[in-house]
Amino acid sequence: TTATKGHVAIEFLFHKLGRRGRVLVDAFMRFGGMALFGLLAWGCVDYGNSLRAKGEVSMTLELPIFWLPYLVAASCALVVLVKLHHLTHPGKPMIKP
Repeated sequence: TTATKGHVAIEFLFHKLGRRGRVLVDAFMRFGGMALFGLLAWGCVDYGNSLRAKGEVSMTLELPIFWLPYLVAASCALVVLVKLHHLTHPGKPMIKP
């Protein structure tokens, strides 16, 4: 959804704003999203590092679980990159629906 810029509720509000208002709100929301997902990625990496340092494993199979927060952090970092692409290429979706 993020890559195709498809959010129904936001589109309804955007049509009521002028071009300058849409650009300002869009940029503000993208910077806010980048900050939020950037902090989430950083927190997940920090949590994964603490799990690895403690040697945490799953209860049954005793497999290491530190890689799960790393996977979530990578996903959040990807969202940050998509939002950055949208800021640098306004009006162009990454993926055509």
